[in-house]
Amino acid sequence: VLSCDLFMKTSDETNHMIPRAHKDQDHDGISIQVTKKNLILQVGQSNGFADATGYAILKYTKSK
Repeated sequence: VLSCDLFMKTSDETNHMIPRAHKDQDHDGISIQVTKKNLILQVGQSNGFADATGYAILKYTKSK
């Protein structure tokens, strides 16, 4: 994967673009893990995205 843009909307209609930046320890550490079958969003403890929906745009290089 060369880059990943992730867009999410929570149940309160708030839109989020991931990754995003915060200065406190609770929100830091947002990462996106991409495997052959899954895209996993790992977030700091104050980011409540359990009720979110969204989509990701992956730019990647195909390998054999």
